[in-house]
Amino acid sequence: MRFLVILLTLLLSNTSTGQDTNYNSHNIKVIEQYILDYNAGNLSKMLDQMASNIQWMSIDSNKIITETKNKQQLAQALKPYFKGGNSTQSSLMHVFENGNFVSTLEKASWQSNGQMKSQCSIAIYEFDKNLIKNVWYHAAQSCD
Repeated sequence: MRFLVILLTLLLSNTSTGQDTNYNSHNIKVIEQYILDYNAGNLSKMLDQMASNIQWMSIDSNKIITETKNKQQLAQALKPYFKGGNSTQSSLMHVFENGNFVSTLEKASWQSNGQMKSQCSIAIYEFDKNLIKNVWYHAAQSCD
């Protein structure tokens, strides 16, 4: 569960984007809104951007784990995290689109023991009928 929350934290971000962003893309706008809703802690609005059969998968080296298999499971995984408030803010460092896929480099930032911390991750979103259908989220790395 904690792993999923960390992954979601990295995934969702502020709309600070890299030069390769196509602002006219509907799919990229969906991700940007999803990120804004995440940063605001608005779970119901976040879920509005998801297909009912959303699958959230984490990738670590050669292992792929399906964290959730539908919108209800994703909501249940996130509810406890948002109960305490959302202290993590994220941003898109780079984003680009290829057909139904949007790839991102995302940075999550939070404060721990009075110090700002951050980590980055690559995510790939697949869209179907203007909704996020699948997410593949790579293990977090240093942003350096």
